[in-house]
Amino acid sequence: DPLGLDMKYVTVRVDRGGCILGIVRFALPLSRVQPEIRSIYRIVLFGAVAAVIIALIVAYFVSRSITLPIRQMQETAQQIAKGDFGKRVRIKSRDELGELAKSFNTMADELQHQMENLRRMDRMRTDFVANVSHELKTPLTLIRGYIETLEDRAMDDKKAATKFISIIKEHADRLANIVNDLLSLSELELSDDSVHKTEFDLKEIIDEISLGFGHALADKKQMLTVSSQGGDLTIRADHDKIEQVFVNLIDNAVKYTKESGCIELSLVELDREVCVTVQDNGIGIPREHRERIFERFYRVDKARSRDLGGTGLGLSIAKHIVLAHNGKISIESEFNKGTKISVILPKE
Repeated sequence: DPLGLDMKYVTVRVDRGGCILGIVRFALPLSRVQPEIRSIYRIVLFGAVAAVIIALIVAYFVSRSITLPIRQMQETAQQIAKGDFGKRVRIKSRDELGELAKSFNTMADELQHQMENLRRMDRMRTDFVANVSHELKTPLTLIRGYIETLEDRAMDDKKAATKFISIIKEHADRLANIVNDLLSLSELELSDDSVHKTEFDLKEIIDEISLGFGHALADKKQMLTVSSQGGDLTIRADHDKIEQVFVNLIDNAVKYTKESGCIELSLVELDREVCVTVQDNGIGIPREHRERIFERFYRVDKARSRDLGGTGLGLSIAKHIVLAHNGKISIESEFNKGTKISVILPKE
């Protein structure tokens, strides 16, 4: 520009009838718009910087929202791997990570449940081996002692010898009972074909078993009653094993009911099942022992149970037989008042 100023020019040609009439030129000094331009540049620059900063912050939090739950799951998995099965991932979002955390916690719950079962089974196995050893060792020790006594001097005394031989036979029978019960349990636990079903009247079985306890009841002056409700008490089950269940239950009721006590057996026809209850007014079972009463060799009063001649396997065998028939067995008891055991068996 002749004036030495920075100018912004706009030129427009004026035409008419194909002839150029002239040119119109507009000029504007840039000094009037440069402050606005510089202001725009600053706004754009600051906006770009702010956008970058905001983008970085957003990227950080987005990244953190993704990596933090993953890191939490990784740390929780490591703690579970070290044996802390109570740890869980605390993520409450409803997105895919929330679903993943929920699945992870479900897996951890199942793993904890399985580990608790394994520990319980390991404790039961340890207790079982210890109990079997003790149950077999006690009569064997007594048998050996009586045999040694017979060898030393008692053979010359026929009366003493007869007494010792009778005691030896009693303990030998106890050993045989323990072994037979263990074989029955093993068969029930390991074999899928241990149940051979036939159709029979459950009331008739109960009546026959009750008659078999006549002498035991008379010795303790006890009274046993059998009642039934329903017209059809026929079931399809393994006759011998069902008989074994109620022999064990009635035998326990007789043993743990005091003299002149009462034992009541009740049969009730349900829709597609038959419920049998064995109720006594005996010594009962303390609350803390009820959950374990069906475990093998578990006794509430160990010394008393052995004195009464039990193997500690009767209730466990009964439970396994009932479960093998898809039935249910439960116990209700109050210490010093009595016990009620209910068995529900399907008709088919």
